[in-house]
Amino acid sequence: MDIARRRFVADGYARTSISAIVREAGVAQGTFYLYFKSKEQLLGHLRREVLIDYLDALKAGSTGEGTADTRLLAGIDAIHARVEHHRELVRVFRQAATGEESEVQVIQGRRSLARPLAGLIRDGQ
Repeated sequence: MDIARRRFVADGYARTSISAIVREAGVAQGTFYLYFKSKEQLLGHLRREVLIDYLDALKAGSTGEGTADTRLLAGIDAIHARVEHHRELVRVFRQAATGEESEVQVIQGRRSLARPLAGLIRDGQ
């Protein structure tokens, strides 16, 4: 996964081949297909990893002592740090998706993050 992530960022989605990824990883191409049906599915897995990282950052940042407002701000700050960390990979996600796919992915990601954020806002009423 680290090699795929690095290759996508360095070479772009379109120019990164499964062959290049598995060659650098030192595994057979058939091994790749035991885990993923396609390059698109691999990229989808990376998208899910990034979203989970955002959610984990929110949870870690907003857990603990303090008012709901303080915890909300800490959670948002934590997400912001992770967004910075994933910035180049997110750019690859946008390049790889059609306009409609990209919009759907953004909406799904926002919904996933909105639920816990809404809970913190409700707690701070």
